[in-house]
Amino acid sequence: MYLLLRAEQHVIRYAAFSEDCQPIYEGVCEITDWSNRTVAKQFHNVILGKLRAHGKIFARVGIIIPFAPHEYVEPRLVDRSLVKQLASTTLQRYAFEPSRVLLEHSTTAWPHLPHYFIFDTCLSASLTRSVMLPPFSFDSVKQFSIQPMLLESYGHKANIMSHKSEAPMISLIVDQTTSIALFEDGKLLDASVSYSPLSSLMGPHSSGSLDPGMFLDLAERMKLRDLSEFFTHLSGIDAMTETHHSMNKLLAIAGLGTKKHDHELPIETVEWIHLAMKSFIRSIRHAVADMAAHEHYPKVLLVNAPDLDSKSPLLKLIAGGALDHLRVTKSDVSSITAACHDLASVG
Repeated sequence: MYLLLRAEQHVIRYAAFSEDCQPIYEGVCEITDWSNRTVAKQFHNVILGKLRAHGKIFARVGIIIPFAPHEYVEPRLVDRSLVKQLASTTLQRYAFEPSRVLLEHSTTAWPHLPHYFIFDTCLSASLTRSVMLPPFSFDSVKQFSIQPMLLESYGHKANIMSHKSEAPMISLIVDQTTSIALFEDGKLLDASVSYSPLSSLMGPHSSGSLDPGMFLDLAERMKLRDLSEFFTHLSGIDAMTETHHSMNKLLAIAGLGTKKHDHELPIETVEWIHLAMKSFIRSIRHAVADMAAHEHYPKVLLVNAPDLDSKSPLLKLIAGGALDHLRVTKSDVSSITAACHDLASVG
């Protein structure tokens, strides 16, 4: 039996799996903030209560880490040294902090169980210079260890498991961040570039690609830690819309959902939601078009998005216009299931 935990911006996702990685129970616990007091209350009152009600005995616990340097590929047993390594820079500390708080309460609840970190950038080692070419000289890349990352790697792994074909496939992830990649026979051919937790595509809480001039300008007026928080937690769709709704609700408010959503939001906020959704869809379609410019013409686009249902109009909108040759479907394998397979493979 395996327990998987994942810290996100406003929720903790948790799931129990059998020894052969079949899901037994999955749950979501809302978190208003990541203070120890708030997390302790929700973890012990909600998560522990739900899991103990099922009476399952776990063999190990896996905590999914959203961002780690490219050398972290396989799950690793947690120790103090590993925790320190994963928070070695200001940007890494902000990305890692919710997972650290989650680890603290999990080890308190199950002190006898081995805890493993599972890295959601584990496919980054597949990003070669033929796939990702940084806009710097090779000497600079080597000197500063500039290595691109493939964010939401387990969402991509789940899409590969769901595709079950050697034919080319575009994999789109809409979760904590947004990530898009092209695979053929399980091998990475192309991907949206990312060098940090800030995806090249705008995500629910991250800014996406920005003009470097904005960073240089803000760096004159803001501290580095404030910049890290600004771009990783105070940007993206949530910030544009000034709400904390799920993607499903945002699409519904924008008139793109499967059901009508009643709300009492100011008209200005609703207009921002419409604008944010249009910007989000446009960025995805541009990324797919860029792949076509490199003479890759897959016919399937698999979407892995826990907050979207299979009838979401977003799936049809992505493939609109020049991309109407794509068959866009929702993956039937969750990213947390793919992560469980890696946890189970640990000897």
